[in-house]
Amino acid sequence: MFVAKTAERKIEVCEVKMKEKGRFDKEIVWLEDKFKETMEFLYNLDDTEKGFYYKQNTKVCFLAQIQFQEKYILGFLKSTSFGTKPDLLDSQTLTSRINTREIHEGDEQKTHFLVRRSDGAMFLEKAQSRCVGRTDFETYIRRKTKEYRKNIGISNYFISQLINGDFFEELDKLQDLNAITIKLDRAIQSGQNKAFEAMYGEGEEIGTEVTTLGLQMKRGNVFSKARANRYIKDKVHAIKNGADITNIRIRGKQDGKSKLLDFSKVTEEIPVQVNVDEGNLVNSEHMYSILINIATTREPLSKREPLDDEEIGEDMDDDE
Repeated sequence: MFVAKTAERKIEVCEVKMKEKGRFDKEIVWLEDKFKETMEFLYNLDDTEKGFYYKQNTKVCFLAQIQFQEKYILGFLKSTSFGTKPDLLDSQTLTSRINTREIHEGDEQKTHFLVRRSDGAMFLEKAQSRCVGRTDFETYIRRKTKEYRKNIGISNYFISQLINGDFFEELDKLQDLNAITIKLDRAIQSGQNKAFEAMYGEGEEIGTEVTTLGLQMKRGNVFSKARANRYIKDKVHAIKNGADITNIRIRGKQDGKSKLLDFSKVTEEIPVQVNVDEGNLVNSEHMYSILINIATTREPLSKREPLDDEEIGEDMDDDE
């Protein structure tokens, strides 16, 4: 009896949103029809234009399959790493031979995804060494639609992380907060960028200072925990809304012991077992069935959670 070979993969839960052109508020929204049009555009690009080259021109990816179902949009990107071809080593004879692969060729990899049409929830196969990561997927869409999206009234696309509930629960358990580090995108760390300056100004209110990472609370600073909690939660929501923040780290004490919370390590992920072939390439139909099952059972995306005084403490200032 044949037994299918399986491998473990992780499914990252994300949220797709867009910023409409000409909209002057900061709100980004899920626009199902615009996303569908964008996927059709990417899929139908000519072969000479389809590839997105990244990681200093050592990787390439493109949208290789797309399906539009009643409730879901499913597909996968193909990708590979290229640019090197070391000799091959035989694991049995321990002898080497010349690699005949072309320098521009590499092992094929697939990255599957599902987007729920009702609310923009994305379920993305977590990046293996040659898969396409969330931020790479986002950059791919942005770069390849730079001219096209102007015609459909979209100024940008965002694929944001979702975090599990443990992050806020663990944050609330900390009795003391000793350091808050907000890691910013390298492009805005010059100090001349308005976004950086605005964030620095906000941080000054709870006692932060510029570091090589971004903003970090000054040692020994005395501040209201409620104000710091509000600041952290606002920055988490800012990440979800496309801000130039790449990570948040909070160091504090719980029951007298030092504790570190790292936002990048509390994203919502779901481990799965999926059928693979001899080359360890995922069986797409099996992965699609897994993604549909997850999307069916995962609750709808909630709106921004309330951040009122009752939730985070009574000592919040009125001018926050």
